[in-house]
Amino acid sequence: MKKFAKAFLGAALSVSLLAGCGGAADTAATTTDSSAPAKTEAPAAAATTTTDTTEEAPAAPEAGLKVGVSMPTKDLQRWNQDGANMEKELIAAGYEVDLQYAANDVQQQLSQVE
Repeated sequence: MKKFAKAFLGAALSVSLLAGCGGAADTAATTTDSSAPAKTEAPAAAATTTTDTTEEAPAAPEAGLKVGVSMPTKDLQRWNQDGANMEKELIAAGYEVDLQYAANDVQQQLSQVE
């Protein structure tokens, strides 16, 4: 009985995952509504848009703005890399950075965030 239940739940999960992968475009393409007005395609020339390639750079932060970063632990390489990368990017953006690690202690990390 347990094997059957596991197999049934596994199959149900697989079906739900596959059903969830279908996007809105899939359902819109297969659904027809006779009361909705027919869509007309725009000419190819009108479909292309020009974009301004001169984007404004983000404003530099005010002097002395400090950003705190609290990572859960130093024990895993991932958190060390993420912390170092965040610190590097924030410093490059002009912020002062306070990077702290909480040694997998939730209360310590909450204290750091506060």
